[in-house]
Amino acid sequence: MYDDYECETCDKRFRTQPAANQHMDDTGHWEPQFECETCDKRFRTQPAANQHMNAVNHHKQHHWPRL
Repeated sequence: MYDDYECETCDKRFRTQPAANQHMDDTGHWEPQFECETCDKRFRTQPAANQHMNAVNHHKQHHWPRL
């Protein structure tokens, strides 16, 4: 029986955390942690999210009051 170590994106379970990590490394199954500011896309790294937002102009628009 497997313990409580599971893949972040699929249903596979593992006896050890290192085994789960190895599976996620081998399959690219790390759960994306960084979100686009305006759409539902998620990315594994902040630079990847920033690249997406720059490419499609998805940075939040901040409207500052005029002084």
